[in-house]
Order: sequence, then C-alpha cells, then structure tokens
Amino acid sequence: MDQLQTLMPILQEFRQELAKFYGKRLVKLILFGSQARGNANEDSDIDIMVVLKGPISLRSGHPIT
Repeated sequence: MDQLQTLMPILQEFRQELAKFYGKRLVKLILFGSQARGNANEDSDIDIMVVLKGPISLRSGHPIT
C-alpha cells in the first residue's frame, strides 16, 4: 500500500471533523507537498490547506485534539 492510500482514511476523518465545526462553510481540503507528490519519507509532515467560504476570525479558532 502506498503512502497516499494509507493517508486517505486519516484525511477523510479530518475532513469529517472540520465539517462538524464549519458545516457548509467548508469548501475543500487541499493536500500539497511531498505527500501529494508521492515522494514523502518517514520524517515528512502532512501539508493541508483548508478552504472555507466567508470571512474568518482568529478569535473563532477551534482547538484540534
């Protein structure tokens, strides 16, 4: 199994959690960097851009646990 196939269930769960918080404001997640290119190694991080509709406020943050 390649790295992206291993990562997909984690990304799907992350998206579900974001959807619970942001609802219809959540437009999409974009995976980029070495994981998206397919050349990640065991020390690579996961780069994700979260795209939301409408304005955001730094005070409306949500802790991720």
